[in-house]
Amino acid sequence: MPHSKIALFAILEWGISCPTFPDCGRRDLRLHKVEFHLAMDPAQPTTNDQRPTTIGVLALQGDFDAHRRRLEELGAKVLLVKKPEQLDQIDGLVIPGGESGTFLKLLGDQGFEKLKQFVRVKPTFGTCAGAILLALEVENPKQAGLGALNIRIRRNAYGRQIDSSIREGKLLSRSQSGDPHDAALRESPIEMVFIRAPKIEHVGEGVEILATEGNDPVVVQQGRAMAATFHPELSTDTRIHQLFLELVRNGAQR
Repeated sequence: MPHSKIALFAILEWGISCPTFPDCGRRDLRLHKVEFHLAMDPAQPTTNDQRPTTIGVLALQGDFDAHRRRLEELGAKVLLVKKPEQLDQIDGLVIPGGESGTFLKLLGDQGFEKLKQFVRVKPTFGTCAGAILLALEVENPKQAGLGALNIRIRRNAYGRQIDSSIREGKLLSRSQSGDPHDAALRESPIEMVFIRAPKIEHVGEGVEILATEGNDPVVVQQGRAMAATFHPELSTDTRIHQLFLELVRNGAQR
């Protein structure tokens, strides 16, 4: 399917009023588009003792509420994380889109260090700006990151807001034939919403590519860290969030 340009009717409200973890605004983005739905059985994320899994969504900026709705749709208990100490109450974390440099300012030194400790031991999923924060190397311009994914990523690689688009990519999954020597990949189409998106320019050792758009990796995972360069929360397809909930359930490397 060719790339389709879309008109974005967006209201961007950046409530940058304090350097710690207040309710610092959100982005309410509505897309008028034609979309398709690929139905799957919703995952019901629970731990081994059947307690509900609690997923945090970093609620400093970006459309964190869309992630909350998607995760709750899939059966997860969700906590909007606005203070560093709330990281101790969750089993996994979603870092939404927004502006990565602004995230760093809002986190502050204490919040950044707390977040860095969290991603070392618990599953974390970053989308768009969240993917930038999780990367080992960031370009255009260079900036600090959490170093959870051995990737080099370039900010705003697809252009400005007006260049945003909906594209069709491929979700990859390993063959379930049972043959340990069978490395065949099964591919299925998946809708991807790109908004001032970054691009993964280099995938280092230990990183698994979970989805592609053209020749570009757009969803990657390494250990407990997972990232998407697009906005899966803006599509009706739930599979990317399901992959993250599986990662949280497993509590370890895939």
